[in-house]
Parts: sequence; C-alpha cells; structure tokens
Amino acid sequence: MRKHRWVLLPATLLMLFLAGSALAADSMAQLRVLDIRISGNQYIEKETVLDRISIRKGDFLNRKAISKDVKNIFNSGFFSDVHVEGHRQANGVVLEYIVKEYPLIAKVDVIGNEEVTTKDLNMRLKLKTGQIYNPPNRKADINTIRKGYLKKGYYQVAVNISAEPADNGRVNVTINIDEGDKTHIRRIRFIGNQQVSDEELRSRIASSEMSLATWITDRDVFDRKRVAGDVQMIEQYYQNEGFLDARVESTSTSLSHDKQGFDISYSIHEGPRYTLGEIRLQGDMVPDQQTLQEQLVMESGDVYSLKDLRKTINNLSETVGDYGYAYATVTPLFKRDLDRNIVDITFDIEKGREVYVERIDIAGNEKTNDEVLRRELRQDEGARYAASKVKRSKERLKRLAFVEGVRVALPKGSSDKKTKMRLDITEKKSGSISFGVGYSQVEKVFIQGKYNEKNVLGSGYQADLNGTFGAKTKNFQLALTDPYFFGQDIAATLSGYRHDTSTQQFTSYDSVTAGGSVSFGIPLTEYLRYHIGYSYDVTNLKNIPANASIVLQAQKGRQTTGSISQTISYDTRNSTLAPTSGTFDQLGFTYAGVGGQNHFRELFASASGFMSLGSEDDFVLAPRIEGRVIQAQSGYDVPLNRRYSIGGVGTVRGFDSYGISLRDPATNEPLGGDRQVTATVNLFFPIPGMKTAGFRGVIFADAGLVWGNVSATVGAKTINVTERFSMSKVRTSVGWGFEWMSPMGPLGFVWGFPIKTQPGDIKRQFEFSIGSNF
Repeated sequence: MRKHRWVLLPATLLMLFLAGSALAADSMAQLRVLDIRISGNQYIEKETVLDRISIRKGDFLNRKAISKDVKNIFNSGFFSDVHVEGHRQANGVVLEYIVKEYPLIAKVDVIGNEEVTTKDLNMRLKLKTGQIYNPPNRKADINTIRKGYLKKGYYQVAVNISAEPADNGRVNVTINIDEGDKTHIRRIRFIGNQQVSDEELRSRIASSEMSLATWITDRDVFDRKRVAGDVQMIEQYYQNEGFLDARVESTSTSLSHDKQGFDISYSIHEGPRYTLGEIRLQGDMVPDQQTLQEQLVMESGDVYSLKDLRKTINNLSETVGDYGYAYATVTPLFKRDLDRNIVDITFDIEKGREVYVERIDIAGNEKTNDEVLRRELRQDEGARYAASKVKRSKERLKRLAFVEGVRVALPKGSSDKKTKMRLDITEKKSGSISFGVGYSQVEKVFIQGKYNEKNVLGSGYQADLNGTFGAKTKNFQLALTDPYFFGQDIAATLSGYRHDTSTQQFTSYDSVTAGGSVSFGIPLTEYLRYHIGYSYDVTNLKNIPANASIVLQAQKGRQTTGSISQTISYDTRNSTLAPTSGTFDQLGFTYAGVGGQNHFRELFASASGFMSLGSEDDFVLAPRIEGRVIQAQSGYDVPLNRRYSIGGVGTVRGFDSYGISLRDPATNEPLGGDRQVTATVNLFFPIPGMKTAGFRGVIFADAGLVWGNVSATVGAKTINVTERFSMSKVRTSVGWGFEWMSPMGPLGFVWGFPIKTQPGDIKRQFEFSIGSNF
C-alpha cells in the first residue's frame, strides 16, 4: 500500500476503503474505529501523539477529523512526516498513525562569535543538546542571533546553521556566525533647521557621528531605538526654547551598500518662537488663588518653555493634591497670537474628588523585604491623600542604593471616597565585587579590592569591605550599617580600619593607624539629621629621621585617641551622586579625651549648594565653603595626623597633598595648622557628544588657607611656628576637568593652575580621583 503525506490523506483513505469492496461513501461513514496505533516514534512518547488526536476508539470514521489530527501532530514540531494507514476488518477499521521524527541534537557547537559569548547565546537559543532539531527552531535561532547582533550595531552579520549525522539517529549542530564589523553612523544631517545650528542639535541627541571620542561610548553605533529617542530629544529641546509648534516631520536612514555606515537625516519643522503673554488660572481654586499663583514658574515676557510648563502643572497638581484631591487635573489652554508670536496660557484646574488612601501595595521587590521599603513612605494608609507626601515617598525610595525606579499608581478603592496606592519598584543590583590594578601619582601602581552590599539579605543592611595596597599606602576598612536600628529610624554603623601610610614623599614620617568606631544617625525633621559617634584608634608615628623637625620628633611613637563626634546635617539634594538642586550643610563638633592619651576639641562647618542654570539641568553651579578649627587642651598637643594641610581634589586643586601648610623654617617640612578654610565654585557642563554616556565637564575656582600655631620641645630644642590669618596669604587656583560616572563610581580628571601662591607651596597640575565627586 502506498504512503502519502497528510495533505493527500482524503484520497488515500478513499483508495483504502474502496479496494476489494463496493462500499459507497455513505457506508464508509458507518465504519467504526476499532483501534488507534502509533508507529515510527523512537524518542517521542506515544501519549504525546495521542494527545493531539481527537478521534477515539469506537467513534465512527470521520475523514475530516483524521485530516485535522494529522495537521495537529505535524504542527507539534516533533515530526518531519506524518501519514495514516487504515487496516479494514470485518466490523470496522484500525487506524495507524505513522510518524517520522526530527532527529535529536547530540551537541551544539558555536563558532565565530567574538562579540557575544557562547554562554549568553545558549541562554537564548532553542537548539540545545537533547532538543529536537527542526526547521522552525533553526529559523527562530537564526533570527534571534541576527536581532542580537543588529542591536549591537553588527549589520554585516551572517548566520548559518548546519547539522551532521551522529550515532543513534542524532545530529551534531554547528552554528557558524560571521560577525563582520560594526556598522557606525557616518553622517547625521538636519533639514529645515533655520534658527538652531546643526552643532547644537547634535549635542542634544544620544546618537553621534563616528569619531575618536565615541570609541568609549559606542554612541556612533547605529541603534534604531536610540534614533527614535533622538526624535523626542530634538522636539523637547525646541519646545524648551520657545518653538511651540516644532516637530520632527520625518526620519530617514540609509545604509551603505557595504553595510559599514548609516546616514541619518531628520526633517524638522521649526515654526515661530513664542514668548509668553498673559498667564491665568481658572477652575477650582484650592486652597486659594493666591497660593496657586505662587506655584507659577512662568512669567509674562519669558520665552515659552515646555520644561517650565510641566513644572508649573506639577506644582499646581501637587498643591491641590495636598488637600486630598488625588485625581486633580491641570489642563493648559493655549491662545496664540500668530502676528506677534505671543502665546497666552490659561491653567484650568479641576480638583476631582477628595479621597483617603485605603491601602498601599508594593510590587516588584523580588529581593527587598516589604518593610524595608514601607519605612521610607511618608504617605500613611488610612490618611487623607497628600501629593507632597507621595512625592517625598517616591524620592526617598529612589535614594535607596538598591532601587532603580519607582512608579506610583492610584487605582480606585472600595468607595468614591477611597483610593489605593500601588508602588511598582524596579530593583537594581545592590552588591558588587571589584578587583583591579590602578595608578596614582603617589602610589604609582597599586592593587585595590572592594566588596559592597547595600541590601544584605533584602534587609536594607549595608556592608563595605575595602582594601588598597600600594608602595606608599596599605589601607583596610570594614563597615556595617543598619539604617533602621531596632526598627527605628536611626542609622547605626560599626566600622573597623587600619591605615598604613608611608608619607615620606610629603613629610618625614610614616604612620600606622588602627581603630574602630560606632555611630548613630537620628532624624530630627525630614531634612535635618543628628549624628553621634565614638571612635578609638591607635596611631604609631615611626621612621622619623634624627634631623627631622622638632615637632615630628616630639610626637614620635604610639598615641591613642578616644573621641566623641556630633554632627548636624541639613540635606535637600535631589541626588547624592550628581545633584542638580538643593543644599547640603553640616555643623560638627569632636571631643577627644574619652579614653586615650590625646585631648583636643575640633569644630567644623560646611555649606554646599547646587543650582541648575540650564533648561535641562545641563549646567549646574555648585559653590562650597568649609571651615575647621582644632585646639588641644592645656598640657596636650594636637596630634600631628589631625593637623590641617590642604591641597588636591576636595580642597584646593592645583596644589599637591600637603602642598599648603605651616612649615618648619629649617626643614621646610609640613607641620599642619590648627585652622583652615577652603572655598570652591564648580560649574558642571555637558561635554558635546558625550552627555548621555555619564560624562560631564567642570571648570572651577578654588581658594584656601591654613594658619595657626604649632610648638614643640625636645630636650633643649624648642620650636614655635605661628602664621596669622591674612587675606593676602589665601591661595587660589582655577582649572578644568571632566568626570565620568563609571560603574565603579565617579572618576575625576582635573588640571589645576595656581594663581596665588606662597613660598614653600608644592604644586601639582594634574590629578585624578576614584570614587569621590569634585
């Protein structure tokens, strides 16, 4: 009997049941299925095939049902061929489904992949050892590999998948990838921009033309999603500059014949540039019109700005929302004067209904315990909805080191007077382990290792372990922090440390300090915090030459210090890493003499501000001033390692470490002062073409001074060095640099140029910093 594929099944059955008999079609339909058999399967279980067959033993023969069952079996992807044979018997027919299996995969080899690891590919591919090798999986994997490479900019990629027979009817699969070269953006063109230059628009988008500067960021690699995002960035820039009707009408991309470069063109309609006319309020005046009027950040005569519009809407919505109106809406109504290019804006306020928060649900926190997030909330369950408290809750959650993003939704509650609050949390990696070899001006080559976990076991605990080992310095530090000690809003930190420093490059002694501390941070208000801590350490000053300064010789040997420190800080920054608004002010006092040999008092105060100057937080002005004073108790000396010498990142750039200090007139060694003041002004700005890659530039001006008195007596020798405060002795410098928010933390590179110096100062033009901001 001939075998046919399922597509010929009706004809096959007709031949079977007409052979040797004169039965008509209507009599065939009366035949019952006596049995169903499966043959040809080796790896696939019989039950897997039977599950796809609808006809059952005892049913009347139905050719349409059989045809449909064959299709179902074939579409399972397990078989390359399926057909049916019918065996006629006196009282019915036996159906035999004969299948031919696709081979199993014995092994998979991937060759030619350099950009993507085999491990990463195997996680996404369907062709795996022990799986079926069939055309659908083969086609799907070719598409998966191609899409992955296209996303990385490899438009020349070619993928070929082949199979060779192996033992037991299996096959060995080879995936051959020809990656080719990355396809870069050769040219970006703008059409229709009359009032904004090409250079300005290029600096506002994420994509970039191929250049030497883009090899770090890959921003010159073509990415369709990034190009689509560039359209929004262009339109937003125009809207912020007053071009209310501006839009990108079309975007065209052209791939060269050799697939090595893209040309991108943006066709722009600019329209006129509008200034603001009358700004009005209408609708529900909650709490009152005067309060709402104070929330406007737009004034008549200003250039129209989408950013200011959005900020005004947010301010108005939040003000109304603070009185329980969670669904308040603010709609801007525009009236254009096309002749004068003036736009009047009326903000129509609709308060909606007053509601209470019935329940707060948190989702997305797969690792973090629920209570760790809830303790940051300022909106309470059962309380009247308050927009500012919801906003602050979101801000506090986003400041957590293990939270990437927060989305707030307000689904309806059990009644019109109630609402639910849903927080969708996006977590980020909270732990990191790093090890590397670095270079610095002091250490030359050094080894650095770091372990950091900001969310131990999802509890919010923080653990830090750092070690740096170089020719001049060997530092080790361990710190554990519980941000909510005993369930209260009190941060408790326990730390231990050891610093072994050879400072012969700057001074004539080496020091080894080992100790530990415990501290507590207690909130007084939402932004005001009180810190108190106790530390105890042992310092050994050694390797002091016989001809060194008398001050150094007088403090040679082992010293112990036990001190209590208290600090009040006021922090309104919108970010701890790269703030663009807010202030950070501190006032602290340390008393040493609670255990240990040293007895002294230290007072310090600092104030930092951050102000955005650009329409998109591109330019940030950041002034800072700090003052310190330390005084030993009667009969004691201030420890040498606690005295003040300044210079370098964090104080006065352009001067070396210990570059500004009181000095021994005879040896010129830095002795340190007991008073210091430093001031700096940073202006951060975007680097053209590198804005979205975490780079920003800075120009700065620094000033600082160390003064005071230091004296010592060794045997018959006595020294007394005094320097009084004088504006004429204030050191100043200017310079520039850039900062990269790298995965390891901030990396800073600065070039400082001293303007005003004093004899004995040590200068340093270039330096870099790791893990700390400017």
